[in-house]
Amino acid sequence: MRDQIQFDEKAILGPTATVTPPASMVANDLVIIYAQYRLTTGVTLSITTTGGQTWNTATTSNGSAANQTIAIFWCTFNGSWAANPVVTVSGGGTNGLSAIMYVFAPSNSKSVWGVNVNPVNSSSTTNPNQITGVTTTASNTVTMAFWSSGAANTWGTLTGGGTGWSQTGLSTQYRNTTTGQSHSSAYNIKATTGATGTVGQNQSAATIALKTIMSWYEYPPNDNCANATLLTSATTCIAGTNSLSGETLNGANADGGTITSNCTAVNDPDVWYKFVAQSKYPVITVSNLGASWTNRLKIQVLSGSCGSFTEVGCGNNTLPAVSFPLMPSGNGLTIGNTYYIRIQKNNAGANSIMGLVYKAAWRD
Repeated sequence: MRDQIQFDEKAILGPTATVTPPASMVANDLVIIYAQYRLTTGVTLSITTTGGQTWNTATTSNGSAANQTIAIFWCTFNGSWAANPVVTVSGGGTNGLSAIMYVFAPSNSKSVWGVNVNPVNSSSTTNPNQITGVTTTASNTVTMAFWSSGAANTWGTLTGGGTGWSQTGLSTQYRNTTTGQSHSSAYNIKATTGATGTVGQNQSAATIALKTIMSWYEYPPNDNCANATLLTSATTCIAGTNSLSGETLNGANADGGTITSNCTAVNDPDVWYKFVAQSKYPVITVSNLGASWTNRLKIQVLSGSCGSFTEVGCGNNTLPAVSFPLMPSGNGLTIGNTYYIRIQKNNAGANSIMGLVYKAAWRD
């Protein structure tokens, strides 16, 4: 966890709550805002000042018995705040309104974020107040468990038997003394897929609590063809234009289907790049492959457009080697046309989400 905004025993009333992001944030951080309002009837919570970010609404939940409404918003940070984000309650309500921001750094600085396990909402008054765990299906996930109560209660230490749950860097609770409410949370960061296990906490009083659990995962920004990374041809390797380091297949999905290939068509997790041809026979090199790649690297050079490709070159790293070059076959490329590079780890039926360092150079 990178950072998070903390408060306890403050009087914060609607209709707006402004969140000041931590100064330590960098691009591609996962940003989560948990909003809580002390009323249920006719209440809508929204982010009215986005701060230049593209926010997703993960879930909203309320309960008349709990006398509160919650909403969870999230985004992949774009690297710059245009303004501090503002949460607003509809109708100009002036009951207690809390907004807490959580920030997590990806394991790879180029990764972006998506939802791996959709939110599950529930409520209960039991002590300890437990949330049933989830099973993540992607590597490098952040799972969060949230509790909120319509009373300014305190919360105890974590219980429940699940492994990996933590409150390191968090306050034990976030209490809003305007009309009375409290919120608590925990997180579970997993490098591999698997079950988080159950997590729970004790409230100082057995007040009904709204509960949510959900998971996010990180994946490459060029996971699908439509978001292929643009590379620029050059006679030498230029960092950031035609020479890229720190690339990865971690968290990638199978986007290309079984495109017809002379190197055996497969449908495994892939990442995408594109370039405008400046020569008929450029050289494409994937290098610095980790030991786990062995002979599983597969490269295709494709002409056409997403969903309608023809292969003009392919290669399998069968030796295996830590650096693997490839040139187009046949009559080569048409100068001025756009071509795509699809990189896969060719091991269907096994764990194909592995680390990759990628370097591409076109020598014209």
